Amino acid sequence: MPVARAGGTVSTTMFQTDTSVTPISGLLVDAANLGSPTDAEVRAYWHGRGVFVSSVIEGYRDERSTAVAAIESRGARPIAWERIVPAPVKAEDAWIGGINAADALVLLLGGRYGRRRDDGRSATHAEFDRAQERSIVRWIFIDSRAEGDRDAPLS
Repeated sequence: MPVARAGGTVSTTMFQTDTSVTPISGLLVDAANLGSPTDAEVRAYWHGRGVFVSSVIEGYRDERSTAVAAIESRGARPIAWERIVPAPVKAEDAWIGGINAADALVLLLGGRYGRRRDDGRSATHAEFDRAQERSIVRWIFIDSRAEGDRDAPLS
């Protein structure tokens, strides 16, 4: 799975294919001869599709806002905690519903793992696991500002 070191920012080009080798279902496909999709093709593909934004909230409000703006700029529908709450359901049901409605996940990782739930995982960890179970697209951005200062589960 590709990992981008975002250095605290989320690229607004995250929905474009601009790599020369792309992993697809365990196969490596030479994408150099495929060309990059046009902006219109990217927007048509992502139009109305849900992209769940996952991260700890504290300390990542600006990065989350940037991710939401990038998702909207590509015609997709951001699904973020800030937009789900207040929902008349339990918090866990709200984010599980968000992941279940998503076509992709944007995971922003920093130095904090987050509060552990009863099963020992943070909500962000559980969100990633659910996205993986559903086999939806997952983009991971690691904040390089937190290098050497990560909670143990992230090291």
